[in-house]
This record gives sequence, structure tokens and C-alpha cells, in this order.
Amino acid sequence: MRFLNKSFDPIGITQYLVIGGLVSIAISPPLANLFIALSFIATLSIRALRNQLLDFFKTKLGYACIAFILVLFSGLIYGIEANNVIASSIWGWRKFLMLPIAAAVFMNAPHAKQILINGFWFVCLVLVVYSFITFITPALSSKQEVAGVVIRNHATQGLFLSVATIMATANLLNASFSSWLRITSGLSIPLFIANIALVSTARSGYVAIIVLAITFLFIYLEKVSITKRTLISSVILLLISGILFNTQTSRDRIALAQHEFVSEIDQTKETSIGYRLTFWKNTVEMLPKYALLGTGTGGFEKAYASQVARKSGTAGVITGDPHNQYLKILIEHGIFGLVVFLSILVLLLKQRVTNPYRSIGIATLIAISTTSLFNSHFSTFNEGQFIWILSGALLATEKLTKKSKALNVHKL
Repeated sequence: MRFLNKSFDPIGITQYLVIGGLVSIAISPPLANLFIALSFIATLSIRALRNQLLDFFKTKLGYACIAFILVLFSGLIYGIEANNVIASSIWGWRKFLMLPIAAAVFMNAPHAKQILINGFWFVCLVLVVYSFITFITPALSSKQEVAGVVIRNHATQGLFLSVATIMATANLLNASFSSWLRITSGLSIPLFIANIALVSTARSGYVAIIVLAITFLFIYLEKVSITKRTLISSVILLLISGILFNTQTSRDRIALAQHEFVSEIDQTKETSIGYRLTFWKNTVEMLPKYALLGTGTGGFEKAYASQVARKSGTAGVITGDPHNQYLKILIEHGIFGLVVFLSILVLLLKQRVTNPYRSIGIATLIAISTTSLFNSHFSTFNEGQFIWILSGALLATEKLTKKSKALNVHKL
């Protein structure tokens, strides 16, 4: 493509638009939406990308994505909510479209995947430094919220820094990178982990960093013996757990979660774990009625309100989110919808991709899948937008040659 007698790579520009959308989630939703909208337009406007998008939809993963989109729209046919509510809920799932878009834009482009990794890691490094500055000197913060929380909210900050940690680890382990990049990446790792333990109070971040670290190493070192990988993973687990249990902030948050979980749910007292246990109990009671066909898209809150209409205290609190992604999908879309959703996750895990993109992408997907047992991260703006872009990009298919396969061999 030429403009004003200058050559431009339209696919490369689109890749940067997707990367811009990914990193902007951490700081500005409007900016992220702008980048994402532009990446949509570019993908549909550029013939080569349209062809790659069509190639994606011809795969098993593409068929599963089409099936899930149809499941979402099926609510307009049989849903229990008004059509405007259903349409609004469908619109809320638009972030899911970034999975096929990112998969098409980054198809057979490992160099662009590395740019994405470095870009996200560097932005997180800048933000974590700013986080510590505002944590030590709250007056310098532009927000009136928790000191040191500079990435959207404490849950998003914990998750993003956890992913940045394994990205930095991948850079550190890559002998082909320059010394300054490897050293800087290595130095950033303790900064990220310290921030997760000391500043970010989200317990989902604690779960994420442990799952990410262990899963990443297991996949990245797949050619290493299972005994060595188990030993390394055990050491990492003890190290991270030791940091979390010996840092005042994280220790207190973990202790609070334990107390709330083992204590009987107090119907007059609001607690994070107590609410979740109540939501899950009430939602499970709804399964006989809705597990087969579901309520239709956007119908969870109406169905839940009917379920708890005669209950009091926290048991009678109405919610539109049971804080469990799988239960919510099961209630709204029935068993078929849940199977389609889970098939997308499984097919993503089976993508033919080289390391470190495969190990980072799978580790992040498994971590989000784990935290979604206690939240609805796949459908929230921050985490949902993030995981669909990241998994679509990093797990985009590659034409594996003998040379690229050899790069997957890691000896210890």
C-alpha cells in the first residue's frame, strides 16, 4: 500500500492497532475501544486479512466461534427478557469478536506476537513503577481510590502484572535476545510480584500468578523431563506462596478469605466470599429449570430475582452475575451453550503455535479460566477484552517448519 509516495504495510499497521487495543485496556477504555474499532475496520477492509479471517472461520475453532455467536443471538427467539435487554447483553459480548479478529491479524506472524509481548510487558513495567510511586506517595496519584492501584482496578492490576511476569520470564530465558532486554526483563519480575503481594489486594491476582507461573514453565519446558519440571514447579510454588504469606497485605487478604469461607454465611453481614457462596447456592437451585435450554441471553438477573423473591438477607439480594462464568453461561444458554463455550477454550489450547507464544497464551487462558470460577472474567470489559485479544493473537495458527519446531526444544 502506498500513500503520499510512501509504502505502508497494512497488515503490520493492523497488528499495531490490535496491540494498541490490548495495552490501552490497562489505562483507558475509550482509547482501547478506538483501537479495537479501527482494527475491526482494517481487518474487514484489507483483502489479505479478510481472507485470513475466512480461513480462521473454516477451522474447528472458527466453527465453534460461529456456534457461540448463534447461541448469543438465539436469545432473541426464546429469551425471557425484553428484546432491548437481550440486545444490550449481546452487545456486551462484542469483545468476543476480538478472538477471530486477533487470530486472523496475527496468523503466521510470530514476529508480531513478540512485539505484542514486549509492548504489553513494557507498558506494565512503566505502570508498576508509577504504582509504587503513588503507593508510597498517594498525593501524586490522579485517582482517589486505593493507593498504588493504577491499572483500572485492583483485580485487573493483579491479573495484568501476573501475565507481565511470565512475559518477562520468557524474555529472560530467550538467549537470542539482547543483554539489556534480558536484564531489564529479569529485574522487572520481582517488581511485578512485589506489587501483586503488597499493593494489589485482589485475591484473584494471587491465584493467577501461581497458576500462570506453574503452567507457563510446564509448557515452556515441555522437552524437559517431567521430574525436573515437577521439581521446578514445586520450587516456584513455594517461592511465590512464601512471598504471599509473608507480605502483610496479601497475608491479611488470604486470611480474610479463609475466615469468610469456613465461617457460616452471616445473613446480615456483607462479605465477598459470603456473597459468592450465596449466589452459587441460589444459582445451583435454578439448574433443574434452566440447565437444558437456559433463559436466553441477558436473562440471568430476571430468573435469579424470581428464584430469591421470598428469601431475606444476603440470600435475597438480586444479582445479574453469580460470580462464576460457567454457571452464568449454563443458566442463560443451557448445556449446549456451555459445551460450545468450553469447546472454544479447549480448541484454543490445541492450537499449533511455537513457544513462547504457546506457553504464554495457554498459561494465561488457564489462569483466566481458573479465576472465572469465582468471577465472570470472560465477559467483563477489562479481563474479557484482554483474554480474547491475547489468546486470539498469541494462539493464532502458524505454519510450523522443522526450524520453528526446533525452537520449541528447551534443555535444562
